[in-house]
Amino acid sequence: MQYSEDPYQAEEELRRVNRRERWRMISQIWELAALVTGVLALFALLALLFSMISFARQSVSSLLSMMFGIVW
Repeated sequence: MQYSEDPYQAEEELRRVNRRERWRMISQIWELAALVTGVLALFALLALLFSMISFARQSVSSLLSMMFGIVW
């Protein structure tokens, strides 16, 4: 990046670069927050899935024991 000889233009260019870097840093922080949120949501959904599988297994076991006297 080249700065012109005019101090005002050079200062404006520095402000533009600083603003761009600040927005880049903010966007990276938001990306990290989205990644962490996604991982937490994935763990929550996996916990729900395993809970549902456990419930279904217990329900089928209870149904079979009531209907046929089969105990697993």
